[in-house]
Amino acid sequence: MHLKQLQYTLEVAKCKSFSKAAKKLYVSQPSLSTSISSFEEELGLTLFLRTTSGVVLTQEGEQVLAQIEEVLTSVDRLAAMGKQGFVKYNTTLAAIPSACNGMVINLLGEVAQSNPEITLNILELRPQKVLQSLINGVTDIAIGSYTEETKKYIFKETQKNNLELEPLFEDYLYVFLERNHPLAKKASVSLKELAGERQAIFNDFLLLESAECTAEEEKNLSECYSFSDRSSIKQAVAAGLAYAVLPHQMVLDDIYTTSGLIKALPINTDQVKVYNYVAYRKSNYMPKQEQVILEYIRTLAAEQKERLDKLPRPVVSNITETTVLRY
Repeated sequence: MHLKQLQYTLEVAKCKSFSKAAKKLYVSQPSLSTSISSFEEELGLTLFLRTTSGVVLTQEGEQVLAQIEEVLTSVDRLAAMGKQGFVKYNTTLAAIPSACNGMVINLLGEVAQSNPEITLNILELRPQKVLQSLINGVTDIAIGSYTEETKKYIFKETQKNNLELEPLFEDYLYVFLERNHPLAKKASVSLKELAGERQAIFNDFLLLESAECTAEEEKNLSECYSFSDRSSIKQAVAAGLAYAVLPHQMVLDDIYTTSGLIKALPINTDQVKVYNYVAYRKSNYMPKQEQVILEYIRTLAAEQKERLDKLPRPVVSNITETTVLRY
């Protein structure tokens, strides 16, 4: 029995897939399968059931996993006592575009400076896909967001998949306009004032919405510019081709807003609050390196909240609009 076999078993259980676990562990799938099979043979137990959709733990496997988590926790404590502190460790973080706009860059800097033994890989995903990457075992930690509209789904998925969700801070959606736009000089803007203008949106939104919409809504969507990344959306706005609806935190550490090429205005009707969170798997064992990353995220999120609190708050209006708010 070897330590790597325990780590391999834990990773396969997290990823629910041998192929995904092999990629994260930087080993070949045949090598991983052989190691797990050898471990099962040594124990005289079947730990995983192989299915067409992946693998699931057997009842015996769940009991063995609980013991593995305890052993690896002790190993982490021993490693922390040594001169090296931590062994080399790879982890993957899924993060929404607004977090990648600044907070994640600061996170990478903190990790590189204080914990060079940790290799942190970033996977930038839209809110609809962040949590799913954690559920599928593609990522270890996820920074995501939800609105009142998507809150029920997010909480249902976290409970269903045994995930822990920690709130970080609240934000609002703002309208981003080119600096010479006629509305850019206003203190706030309503969606009605933007009627008839093109909006720059993420293309995954276009795919999601076009599947279930009326003919009129489909026509409006077809008139939007769709992009796969935040940088292209901001370039389109800066060029005066479209407006965008994005979280307010995207003004922080942003070259387009700090240079004055783009102005972000609060929406004075139909305000949408965005709740930012960090999620991870509930477990008796969390690698020390992931604990370190979580602490950095909590600290950086508190700083982000403090910076947002210093910015002007949205102006509240009693007017309600029926315009569809796309983000």
